Amino acid sequence: MDSYFTEGQRNTRFLGEEVIQYHRTLTTYTSTLLKQGFKIMDAREPMPDRNAKKIPEMQNELHRPMMFAYFSGEVNSSLRQGGFMSGKS
Repeated sequence: MDSYFTEGQRNTRFLGEEVIQYHRTLTTYTSTLLKQGFKIMDAREPMPDRNAKKIPEMQNELHRPMMFAYFSGEVNSSLRQGGFMSGKS
């Protein structure tokens, strides 16, 4: 990905189509979740299906990550009982 540390809207082509992407760094996603009280228990990056190599349009996409990692976690109990997640202030 070009200009990885430049966050925001990007207009690009993906599989022959014009698309709008909103890029954020992994640091931004992670720190935002932590500041909101999430406890991250696992993190993984999706890998393309092995059949993706057979699709000509995918050849240029397979040498770099195409999408964000996903997290597994929970909200800290203190936020659940009295913070913004409970609707109480």
